[in-house]
Amino acid sequence: MLTAYYNHIRLDALALLPSSFIPQTILDVGCGEGDTAAYLKKRYESAQVIGIEVNSHAAALAREKLDRLIEGSIESTELSLPRNHFDLILCLDVLEHLNDPWRALLRLKKSLSHQGLMLISLPNIQNWRVVMNLLRGRWEYVDSGIMDRTHLRFFTSKSAHKYQRQAGLRILQFQRSMGWKLKVLNIMTCGIFSSFLAFHLYFLACRE
Repeated sequence: MLTAYYNHIRLDALALLPSSFIPQTILDVGCGEGDTAAYLKKRYESAQVIGIEVNSHAAALAREKLDRLIEGSIESTELSLPRNHFDLILCLDVLEHLNDPWRALLRLKKSLSHQGLMLISLPNIQNWRVVMNLLRGRWEYVDSGIMDRTHLRFFTSKSAHKYQRQAGLRILQFQRSMGWKLKVLNIMTCGIFSSFLAFHLYFLACRE
C-alpha cells in the first residue's frame, strides 16, 4: 500500500520557482505516482517531463501521466541520463533515502542544462523535536517524518549548503518551512532559532 508520500503535489517546494522561468525539459527524481510532475506538465505545456521512480507500484501509475518514466534508482549504474539536458530537475525528499547522496548530486548536476535550475527539499535533522529527543537520549525511527525509518542520511541547513557547493551547485534561494505558530516565534526571536524551528529545507540551485 502506497502512502501519501507518493501521491501529492509539492506546491510547497514549487513556490521557489521564478514566475518567469519556463523549462522545456523536466526531470523529477523520485517522482512517486507522478502528481507533481503531471502538475508541471500542465503548467508548462510545451515541456517534456520525465520521472524516475524506484517503487514499482508508484512507477506504474506515474507512467500513465508523464512523457517518460524510468523505473529504478538514481544511484543505479545502469541508469543513463543525458548531459547538459534538463532545464529543471526536482529532487524532493530524495537525497536522504540514498546511500551516496553526494554522488547523486554530482550526477544530477551534470544533467542540468547550463541555464537550468535544480529544486531540492530535505527534512531538517536539526529540528527542535529531534534535538529534544536527543537530549533525552532517544533516537527512534518512525513511519514518516524527519525520523522516517527509510532515511539513510540526515542533513542540517549548514551541511546541505556545504554538499551542494561541493557538487558544483550555486544556491539561488534557500527557505525553511515551519507552521504559522513557529513562524510567529521565529519573528519574535529575530530568527535566532530558525535552524531549530524548521521542518523542511528548500533549495533552488543552478550550476556554478
